[in-house]
Amino acid sequence: MQKLLCLKVIYPTCLTYPILCTKYNHIPRHLSLPYRVSRSWVGSEQIDIYIKLPEVTRDSNEIQKRQLEQQLPNPPKTPKHFSLKEGLRRIQNINTTKIPTMQDLANVIMMLSMRPAEVTTLRIIHYEPGESNPSEWYKPGYSWYCIGYIKNKGEAKNNPKPQQFLSMEKNPERAKELLTWIQDAIATRKLHEPVYSISGKCSTGVFSKFLKPYSITAKRLRKIGDKHASRVHSSQNSTSQNLELLSRIAMRHNIDRFDSGKYYANLDLDLEPEPETLAPTPKPINENTSEIEDIYDLYRSI
Repeated sequence: MQKLLCLKVIYPTCLTYPILCTKYNHIPRHLSLPYRVSRSWVGSEQIDIYIKLPEVTRDSNEIQKRQLEQQLPNPPKTPKHFSLKEGLRRIQNINTTKIPTMQDLANVIMMLSMRPAEVTTLRIIHYEPGESNPSEWYKPGYSWYCIGYIKNKGEAKNNPKPQQFLSMEKNPERAKELLTWIQDAIATRKLHEPVYSISGKCSTGVFSKFLKPYSITAKRLRKIGDKHASRVHSSQNSTSQNLELLSRIAMRHNIDRFDSGKYYANLDLDLEPEPETLAPTPKPINENTSEIEDIYDLYRSI
């Protein structure tokens, strides 16, 4: 009975939870892991055990990979308002003597490929190594770095390793000025914080409402920004692999592996958004197969 419960409830829940985390910025309550566990009468201890199983991680990664490949023929479109040409024009015309608007905030988030939560924490620093004993994170040829980005864990959370700086604005001093301008306005409450309300509660409603007419989210805006940054800093004959590398630097990712660049090549950047396509219908369970095969077929088709 316990094994059957594992196959029908625990395994599918663990398998699909990482996918929900990537699909939603804030997972709806009815899709959250604690809620689904409580509705299925399965103890959280059992979920903790099965969600860490290597085969669960492997299968979940396979599902996400398949979903990404299915999206490649019809990549999300970039609104003209946030195209490379329009974005650079607005960034170059920003007047830092004025109080920033929500549009200015969106421009800077796109320029620096930031998560909304990084707006108040990100810092741009200049570093020139001495003749001997340069820092281990120093990259030859780079003098500007970013700290204060999120997704740090353990010791790095309190002592973040600087990452190479790359943005749509080629002048790092100008980029730093624009970031500081936005941060000062938020600190003095002249500009609404994109993640938290004045009372300190998590609330992305104001910024999300601003982006809604353009049919994009803050997550999509960040991805648009990193692709724009890679194009600004690339040469005329850059390969998709080189663009992908620049894109990952702009997003402050660790450059610990090199992908083929095929995902970059299929991303559209300068067209108007198209209506969303319907998600594929899950394959029905076949009564002639075993229960474990049914579960695999069902959740691999999500």
